[in-house]
Amino acid sequence: MYHCSACGREFLYAKVYFEPRPLGSERLLLCPYCDSMDFHEKKGEYCSYCGRRVPHPGAGYCSDSCRSAGEKLYARQKEQEEKRKNSPLYKAVAEVDRYNLIHGCTLSYGQYYALKGAGML
Repeated sequence: MYHCSACGREFLYAKVYFEPRPLGSERLLLCPYCDSMDFHEKKGEYCSYCGRRVPHPGAGYCSDSCRSAGEKLYARQKEQEEKRKNSPLYKAVAEVDRYNLIHGCTLSYGQYYALKGAGML
């Protein structure tokens, strides 16, 4: 849950805006009501799983069922992230990104592997 200092409203999700930059784009989070960037996250007052008000601030979850569901969700997300990071495709794309960063170029995945296969890298 977020609280906007400019308009005083509370909201669950910030509006995402991508501002173009010369080397890509910058991700900005804005208040969905007034487009202000002057907001902060309210911790401890709302359930981390369902968003309801927590009876005891600082508890993190409103009930034991939300706590168990939230912990299962977190464990599943961590497991999926580990699977993604260990996939051959992720490793190959990371290799291309490292090469581009070190050598200051912008080779695509296909270009990189074509040059590597021809022994030119």
